[in-house]
Amino acid sequence: MDKRKLINRYDIFGIAIILIICVCALFVLNRANDTEIQAEVKVRDSVVQVIALDEDKIFVLDEHPAIEFIVRDGRIAFYKSDCPDQICVRNGFLHLAGQISVCLPNHVALVIVSSIDDYSDVDVFLN
Repeated sequence: MDKRKLINRYDIFGIAIILIICVCALFVLNRANDTEIQAEVKVRDSVVQVIALDEDKIFVLDEHPAIEFIVRDGRIAFYKSDCPDQICVRNGFLHLAGQISVCLPNHVALVIVSSIDDYSDVDVFLN
């Protein structure tokens, strides 16, 4: 009978190399996401407020007092709104640059932007 080991030392070495590569990739990806992000609140295509996401708070807009936003743990969301369908509230928290939540009846948009103008992930600019 041929008795072979299920895992030999080369298998363990290969697994260790793969784990090291995965840990390095996670470190690099986390460093790339450390760019400071902020939220812009737009009413009818004009930015009315820019919010840093480093402090937990609940705030309202002067333009629409019925709309409340909540900032918690570096994320932001519509907290309350007077619109009938509440889709903006049900969208939940945003935290990645490029994410958008819109309250269409009130013409209010919440956009997450990076404070660093980095267009490395943009494929095409349209005019």
